[in-house]
Amino acid sequence: MRLLVIGLSIVLVVVLFAIAWSERTPEWVNYQRAFFDMAQVRAQNSAQMDWYAVQRVEIRQISVVPLKRVDRCTTCHLAITDPNFMDAPEPFRTHSTIIASHPPESFGCTVCHRGEGRAVTTLAAHGLTPGSSARMLRGAYLASACAACHNETSLPPEDTREIVAGVQAINQLRCLRCHQLGSMGESEGPDLSAVGSRRDAIELYAHLLNPPAMTLGSTMPIFSLAQPQIQAITIYLLTAQGTAQMVNDVHYLVRNSGDTNDGHSTESYIRSSDRPYDEPILFFGYEGQQLYWGAGCGVCHAVGGEGGTVGPALTHIGRVRDRDWLSRYLRDPSAVRPDSRMPQLYLNDREIDALVEYMLRLK
Repeated sequence: MRLLVIGLSIVLVVVLFAIAWSERTPEWVNYQRAFFDMAQVRAQNSAQMDWYAVQRVEIRQISVVPLKRVDRCTTCHLAITDPNFMDAPEPFRTHSTIIASHPPESFGCTVCHRGEGRAVTTLAAHGLTPGSSARMLRGAYLASACAACHNETSLPPEDTREIVAGVQAINQLRCLRCHQLGSMGESEGPDLSAVGSRRDAIELYAHLLNPPAMTLGSTMPIFSLAQPQIQAITIYLLTAQGTAQMVNDVHYLVRNSGDTNDGHSTESYIRSSDRPYDEPILFFGYEGQQLYWGAGCGVCHAVGGEGGTVGPALTHIGRVRDRDWLSRYLRDPSAVRPDSRMPQLYLNDREIDALVEYMLRLK
């Protein structure tokens, strides 16, 4: 018994030491150091080099009082307005030209991209922690954020194509015979007037794909819709926002010694001046199993009896699929299987690699 206690004590000390070591240098600090090293190489003149050289490694914050938002996205995405980083890898790449009409100091980031603006870790900020209610919008789903502020007549057709397709599909399927949207519709089913505030894209998509699998006892029929129709309806429903029923932001505690007048945190870290400019960037590493649940895969798929039943179980997926097939399928499901109704998740290469590694272990 005594040896068992001693052994458990040693294990506890090792775990606590590992946790403390992992928190010694937050991931955002590594990103900022890498950014400023890259900036010295990409600088176009000596004045830019001097400006980059005096920047501090610190948490950066944008406070948009009219929108009641606090965003720390630029802690990692430092180059969103810097033309020297047009071809850089994320999170260092310059934002698209739309930022000229939507300056971050006036709009922030989460008004368009959603996610958790107060967070300073990749998983939490992108809404990829299991159970998060702040999933970031990606790819085609970003159209729903545009429509939340603009109507169809004030945006270019390419920005409203999915919204219009969603409206047309809802009309064709006679959804308002059971549901309400705004002041229109019936009350046989749940009111969808603010459903975009209560459900994220994955949950909405999965429910449209197989309602009884998502809501036990649901009387909503299975429409056998094609993937483009489900995506279009999902994007339109994401525009159905309502402040009274919105999920509150999670408050994250971040070490700092106060805020400056411009909203920037004053916590700082010493920059390493002897780092070579060509040193590889230490990117955040995703853990496949955590990402599987955080990305919403478990909403549709089950592993070992845990998860959803909208899609097939993945308990033994590693026996029947190889690395190449899984990578291609996660990147673009419809390109591998034209009849696939799995949503396009718009995952990046590192996210795909992490998920594939996890799935190959499921045997």
